[in-house]
Amino acid sequence: MDSKLRMLCIALMAAAGTAQSQVLVSDGFGDGDRDNDGVAEGPVTDAGDVGQAWYFARGSSAVTVSVADDGAGIGSGNALDLVSDTASSRFLISNFAATTLADGDRITLAMDVRITESPIDPVDSGGAGDGDRRLRMGLYNGRGTNVTEDTSDILLTDDDTGYNIQIDTGTADGGTTITGRGDPAPSLLGGSSVSMGASGSDPASAATNTSKRYEYVIRRVGNDLSFALVVDGNVAQEGTILEADLTANNLDYTFDTVAFGTSGAAIDYRVDNIEVLYVPVPETSASEDGFEDGDRDNDGVADGPVNDALDLGFPWFFARGVSGMLVDVADDSAGIGTGNAFRAFVSTTSTRAMIASIDPVTLADGQKIAFQFDVRLDGFAPDSDRRFRYGLYNSEGTPVVADTSDSVTTDDDTGYMVQMDTGVSPDSSITIRRDLVGSLTGGGTFALGATSDDPQWSLGTTKRTVRLELERRGDEMDARAYVDGMLATAGFDPTPETYTFDEIVFSTNSIPIVSFLVDNVVVETPAASVCLPDVNHDGMVSPADFSAWVAAFNTMAPECDQNGDGMCSPADFSAWVANFNVGCP
Repeated sequence: MDSKLRMLCIALMAAAGTAQSQVLVSDGFGDGDRDNDGVAEGPVTDAGDVGQAWYFARGSSAVTVSVADDGAGIGSGNALDLVSDTASSRFLISNFAATTLADGDRITLAMDVRITESPIDPVDSGGAGDGDRRLRMGLYNGRGTNVTEDTSDILLTDDDTGYNIQIDTGTADGGTTITGRGDPAPSLLGGSSVSMGASGSDPASAATNTSKRYEYVIRRVGNDLSFALVVDGNVAQEGTILEADLTANNLDYTFDTVAFGTSGAAIDYRVDNIEVLYVPVPETSASEDGFEDGDRDNDGVADGPVNDALDLGFPWFFARGVSGMLVDVADDSAGIGTGNAFRAFVSTTSTRAMIASIDPVTLADGQKIAFQFDVRLDGFAPDSDRRFRYGLYNSEGTPVVADTSDSVTTDDDTGYMVQMDTGVSPDSSITIRRDLVGSLTGGGTFALGATSDDPQWSLGTTKRTVRLELERRGDEMDARAYVDGMLATAGFDPTPETYTFDEIVFSTNSIPIVSFLVDNVVVETPAASVCLPDVNHDGMVSPADFSAWVAAFNTMAPECDQNGDGMCSPADFSAWVANFNVGCP
């Protein structure tokens, strides 16, 4: 097998296990060629950075485009340089593979931008440079008339439908206005539009001589679309267009075009590091959550600062009521110390729980599941006995999928929880209990072993790393609780009600007032067994798998690699025969 085929085989096998996000557009202009016609418009710093072909839409007169070294500005080498002498709309447009959002999917347009007029001329020759909503960027559906060369033919662009963000340039009076729009035909990046919510007004979000990173996030929620503009990692604006408005204005969920430019002002600017990223809804639940996307329930509307828009984590919902509890996402780098954290302020003595679903895990004999996170009280430590609680549960077929006060969906749950003291109370500081049907993280419980009464296990204002491990031993369940890596208490359940778990929970109970932060949530589950000789994945090892292996060999599919050497080669046939003879459990 030649080297190219080996590399293809390795790439295919690697792709099978990678994250689901897909890069649709990536351009750093290192090849110096903005339209990929083989004629560079600037220095070539990386010939392999071919990127996109960018074309003028709606005209190219009175504007000059080139590629320039902006290492001293944006700071990452080459950038696309645009100098305009007209107030008319001047947009650049590029195409990518058509992508349709399913419920929960996201698509993000990101780019670095800086204005190169210094200072920005408020009476530029073509119009107001210090202008309201003059910089625009968006994602569109080309409707089958995609632009493939520089053009002034508006028929190619004005049938496009999509969504744009409009940003102030300079420091216009009253602060910058950030407006989100849905663009029904006939206007690219403007004109007749559908508002996606109130405009934001913050000078910190304006396009200025200083480079800024703009990220425009579009997420499908049911048949609605939610939107967010993130500027230098902070949410500048959010909004929604409902299904009825999408339908009424011929807007949809399909994208194949990216556009950016200026309108109504002659503005000189540079852009770099343009990316369009598609993130489908995960097929499986997250295994960890650092809250860096700022979005506690994954509804596309951030509840705090956005440090990493791709850190989706778990969707967390209120269980057993929402009154008397305020939640958000906060920067706790000075406390827990790893950026964002989930923060809850509880002002009621009633049970207040947060719950997230995970992929169902049924423990076989000897298998283990673990739930771990960092937690600290925020600013005060009331002495309350076993009032902070967390655990692993079986939803019993009634998972929580939205904020709820409906106890019916939670009080049929079965599982195990750890109860910790808050403050420095010396009594009964930590225990593990089996929750009986009737009350989530409370009510009737069965204690697993002795309760530790060592106050060193109490929860205070200092960050603690807590962990619950459940391990099935025959028909019994062993449980262990750790604090900061040290075993705090352990016990066993001789008559478990469940070996299946599909929820993680943390809560408070009977504390008059408390504020706490949670971060770095991790769920560890048994590794899925892989049956190598079952090449056709029908759940059986049979002679039909031989034909499937031959097909995998011919197409360099990941199933070809039977000896685990990272390559698809004739040696894998002998390995498949050996694996076939051993079979799978």
